Amino acid sequence: MKEKIDMDIRLTEYTKFSGCGAKLGPGLLDKALCGLVQPNYPELIVGYAASDDA
Repeated sequence: MKEKIDMDIRLTEYTKFSGCGAKLGPGLLDKALCGLVQPNYPELIVGYAASDDA
């Protein structure tokens, strides 16, 4: 029989901000995405270069 572990995890314990306040700035976003291959889709309106969060 497995023993139940009673542990409450609140995601808010790991964040300082929520909503728009949790967004990354363009520099940090660029650093986080720099190793990813950028897709080239004709349907894509805005790419990484604009640092747009839409």
